[in-house]
Amino acid sequence: MEQSSEYIVIAEALLTENGFITDRTVRIKDGFISDITSHAQASHNVKVFEFSGHLIAPCFCDYHLHFFKRKKEKIKEITDALTSCGISKVYEGGDSYGYGMEVKKSVTDRLTVQSAGYALYKKASYGSYIGRGVENRQEAENIIDRLSRDGVDYIKVVHSGVFQPADGTISSGGFAFQELKHLITYAGARGLDVVCHANGDEAVREAIEAGVSYIVHGLGISSESIALMAEKKISFIPTVNAFACLASPGLQKEANKNIRGALAKHLIAIKRASDMGVKVLPGSDAGPAAIPYGVSYLKELRLFQDAGISPEKILISAAAGKLEQGAKADFLILNGFTAKHVCRGGYLSTPQTGT
Repeated sequence: MEQSSEYIVIAEALLTENGFITDRTVRIKDGFISDITSHAQASHNVKVFEFSGHLIAPCFCDYHLHFFKRKKEKIKEITDALTSCGISKVYEGGDSYGYGMEVKKSVTDRLTVQSAGYALYKKASYGSYIGRGVENRQEAENIIDRLSRDGVDYIKVVHSGVFQPADGTISSGGFAFQELKHLITYAGARGLDVVCHANGDEAVREAIEAGVSYIVHGLGISSESIALMAEKKISFIPTVNAFACLASPGLQKEANKNIRGALAKHLIAIKRASDMGVKVLPGSDAGPAAIPYGVSYLKELRLFQDAGISPEKILISAAAGKLEQGAKADFLILNGFTAKHVCRGGYLSTPQTGT
């Protein structure tokens, strides 16, 4: 669609911070939302775009993915995949080279990137794929200082291993509790939140008690830990589709059975967290070949729905911003969770998502 200096958009409903509102029209002028009203009052030369049965919503935020240096030549393709699915903002959890910081600077015209640079993990345990190992507090402090000077948006810490389909266990990884707590306090003193990779209830509970701001993955989390997250207002990024992607016809039957069992329990935990007031945020964990950018995020939203969370609540958690007068005209025209049209800076386009 061609950009017009002024036009009106009408859909079935509009998503606000508090839920769906019907009978609303959005007026766009010079790339910004000039008004949100209950009736379309089109004047001469003002176009009206009507999308019956669709929803006007803010663009999406993918709260957890990775940009890997080995995919440097594909960054335009990756950005296209994200934006065509309606994603305008991402939280990048790091690779060992800190490549996300380079991407952050190169895609500012299309994507807002919040990057950790690279994660911190305990040497000789899981984490080399996405970060840099530390042996003691001094090394951790030095890395946090360096990341802070480099302008990272948050600190990513690895406090467990990953799910092992063969036997259904979590591989080794993580810090001693006092080390983790010191690391979080040190980052906080520099104005940096800590996002924590944690699987297994013991690791999750330690991360919660140590004072992290976000738990990523959280496989095996208990009801008691969820209640503590709600009390401490810690957000949960469950990356459920990433776990689903572990299943493969090439795996042993028992391994696939373990994945299905872990996935079913994780969906229950996600719904329980949502019901208990934990902010459950969608993150695709895209980056690995089995988890493609963009479409994996949409699968994450659908899995939230499979868990029993309402579409309204899912879309509120997915929103990268809010629609209000004076805001830049960045929004989506949705059919379900699929972006049928994307508006960026007042320009309405129709993406080719393949979804």
